[in-house]
Amino acid sequence: MFHYDTIKMKKIRKELFQWILIVTVICVLFFTGTYVQVIAQVQRVVLATGLMRPDIKKANLSNNAPFAEDLQLLTLDGKKAKLSDYRGKVVFMNFWATWCGPCIAEMPNINSLYKKLEKEEGIAFLMVSFDVDPAKAKKFISKKSYNFPVFSRPDPEKPFPSPFDSDVIPVTFIISPEGKIAQRIEGMAEYDNDKFKNFLLSLRKKK
Repeated sequence: MFHYDTIKMKKIRKELFQWILIVTVICVLFFTGTYVQVIAQVQRVVLATGLMRPDIKKANLSNNAPFAEDLQLLTLDGKKAKLSDYRGKVVFMNFWATWCGPCIAEMPNINSLYKKLEKEEGIAFLMVSFDVDPAKAKKFISKKSYNFPVFSRPDPEKPFPSPFDSDVIPVTFIISPEGKIAQRIEGMAEYDNDKFKNFLLSLRKKK
């Protein structure tokens, strides 16, 4: 009986130690901020499988299609900008934040797509940070050496108007040259593929 109780206690102590270790690791990752990077890295592996390519539907550009509101934005240097500045172009607009693992996971492939299309006429990328402090976004983008244009919200506490209101990020909007929303894609996705690239190019105004 004594021998059995001793073995049982040792097993309990071992399991307790394992749980303490797991909780400690989670706390360290959380309080150092590295947990987001760890989650993003795992999700990046998922994206690399090609199983999460965006579901591209036929663009609804009829008279009933929602128009993009003239969103007010700020550059990371604090200069005013607005969505209507890009009227006449196909706009890839993504809402993200440094604290969002899925956002960080999809960024490398968005940046890769941007570099392939940045010299194409009629295509614009707007990466809109939802960080309350724009300095965090600026530091993150600089550290990762991403090339796409990044913006912040003039009032981080004020939600964007419909049809850009969203309970989740990342969320990506594809806006036609006429200012209509051609696609709304919620959640992370793998955008750097020929099908999606050709979709963006196909929306450009015909000369």
